[in-house]
Amino acid sequence: MEKLSIVCLLFISFSMLGSADVGKWIVSNQEKNITCLVVQMDIKVNFTYTISDNSTKNVLYTIPVNETAVDMTGSKCGEKDTLKVSWKEGNDFEMTFSSNGSLYDLSLFVVNLNTSSLFNDSLANQTVSVNYENESFGIPTNHSYHCNREQMFNATNGYLIVAKVQFEAFKMDNTQLFSRAKDCDSNITPDIVPIAVGLSLVALIVIVLIAYIVGRRRQQARGYLNIM
Repeated sequence: MEKLSIVCLLFISFSMLGSADVGKWIVSNQEKNITCLVVQMDIKVNFTYTISDNSTKNVLYTIPVNETAVDMTGSKCGEKDTLKVSWKEGNDFEMTFSSNGSLYDLSLFVVNLNTSSLFNDSLANQTVSVNYENESFGIPTNHSYHCNREQMFNATNGYLIVAKVQFEAFKMDNTQLFSRAKDCDSNITPDIVPIAVGLSLVALIVIVLIAYIVGRRRQQARGYLNIM
């Protein structure tokens, strides 16, 4: 049976806007001596849970990256690369990646939270599952996906909010380094480009119009002189 080696690396990333917890998780196949999956990101979950008086409460919860007791037993390399991280009395998140050979994608991103272990005002034995299933990345094989800005995914029972993201699945080497990245903004045309093009067209129209008016006036002036 193949042996699976799983490593969880944690670090704190700082930006000009403040500090953000960024986790880095590595899934490896020890027998084949390869690292198949590397995920790095800051994860927040926006969801609603029921409190003790039976009313509801909306919260923004940050997935902790500094938990001392983290279990990654459910992570695996295979036809589908999977990262599963569990912590503190029944809380976990799972990311599953699928591939068609030339492209791979995030096919499942689910966060399960035992609210009674996280919030003192929660009803007992309450679990909230925030589930996102929408293959929308389309990352070429042997490439990573990168996005520094915040992204919000509309999920079942809430929203998943990620930032400072970089991940690569179906790796076939023994390093924890990312391959060449497909950036989330690489196909987005900056707003300044269409604005500049529009202004250039307006300027061209104005120049043509002025040239036309000047030309007409010169023709009229020549006609007047000929009559005289």
